[in-house]
Amino acid sequence: MAGKVAPLVALRLLTADPSQTLWELHQQFNGPIPGIEVRRPTLEDTYLGMVGADLPEGSETGLTAARTEAS
Repeated sequence: MAGKVAPLVALRLLTADPSQTLWELHQQFNGPIPGIEVRRPTLEDTYLGMVGADLPEGSETGLTAARTEAS
């Protein structure tokens, strides 16, 4: 449908093994997943985790996939 914008769907997975999780998702969805993003902790994230401080908003690590759903 021309002119209609599909809603954005976001999913966040936290995993100790992103490579394995990506492989499993790739198999489950029969191929590449457009818009998938892998985020690893920064040095700052690691330090804050060690000293018990909260991570700044948006600093979570893991996999994030964003896609649009066809209506």
